[in-house]
Amino acid sequence: MTELRRSLGLGLVVLYGLGVTIGAGIYVLLSAAAQKAGVHAPMAFVCASVVMGFSAASFAELSARIPVSAGEAAYVYLGFGSRKLSALVGFLVIASGTVSSAAIAAGSTGYIREFFDVPPSFLVVAIVLTLSAVAAWGIVESVLFAGIFTVFEAGALLVIVGAGVWSEPQILNELPRIVPSLGDSAAWAGIAGAGLLAFFAFIGFEDMVNLAEEVKQPERTLPRAIFLTLFLGTLLYFMVTAVAVLAVPVGELAASEAPL
Repeated sequence: MTELRRSLGLGLVVLYGLGVTIGAGIYVLLSAAAQKAGVHAPMAFVCASVVMGFSAASFAELSARIPVSAGEAAYVYLGFGSRKLSALVGFLVIASGTVSSAAIAAGSTGYIREFFDVPPSFLVVAIVLTLSAVAAWGIVESVLFAGIFTVFEAGALLVIVGAGVWSEPQILNELPRIVPSLGDSAAWAGIAGAGLLAFFAFIGFEDMVNLAEEVKQPERTLPRAIFLTLFLGTLLYFMVTAVAVLAVPVGELAASEAPL
């Protein structure tokens, strides 16, 4: 049987994890989260991160025990011994990836059309075909490609945070507004509703386990990469969302197709 080449270290795996996580999250869902939770939207991402922590712990444990690229399908097969159940899980993973890809492609068009007047349907097809070609090119090449874009993505988010604080220094004094009082049931209801959307912002990092056969020392590298990705993603989400809701009127932010 042909084996895959173990060529990915911790840094590249974390960049890959962040790349498949933060794009769908902050760039696409910020306006929807602000619409539901208002100035408390950052708390929705924190709450979603706490919930996702249990899933992260499961994937970290399973990827260390069963470091194979089949991921969830392999875990189910080894746990229950059922090929049908394993196949069903595999198809569900494909379905979730399709939905995620659709959300990212559709969300990207709003930003691209800020600069180029191109029909959305054309952009969606072009984005999907281009990224599919990169993925088929090779694992090192596609992860490097994703890593480069992740550096730009994360760098752009940090620039947004820095620019927001630079232009509106009082934002730092207003940070306590983000956390509602325990008795503010309306605010926490909004956070819960936005949290359901924010949960989607963390979908993607679990795909890291499918790199198991191409990662150096997967038993050590994958668990560390999973938790690092979750922590860094949460930190970025909180900072960017906090600056956004404190620097821009929430109504304007919620109505934008390209909120950042």
